[in-house]
Amino acid sequence: MSKDLTDALNDLMQPPPANVVPAPKARGAASVAVSAAPVASVSGGGGQGSAAVNMTEPDYSARTWWPAKVVTTTDGLFAIQFAPVKKIRMADPDSVIVDFNFAEPPA
Repeated sequence: MSKDLTDALNDLMQPPPANVVPAPKARGAASVAVSAAPVASVSGGGGQGSAAVNMTEPDYSARTWWPAKVVTTTDGLFAIQFAPVKKIRMADPDSVIVDFNFAEPPA
């Protein structure tokens, strides 16, 4: 019985065996790759070309809005009213006017 107790105490005193994860296999470096995507000018019907990247809003008052919505938090403590944007009119550097029309959000 004392031998069993001694073995049990020795087992408790020794650190547990380390769970060693084997090192991952060495892999080669990733190869170098080059990609290119040509940007073509897209022409729409009626002689309209694509808009430039740098868009600005010339007149804030030209925005239109969807009817006001009320969103209530899940706990019911707060009700937030907001009016989502319906349309924003933008102009590119060449003064080409582009309208951004947004869908009406769900109630």
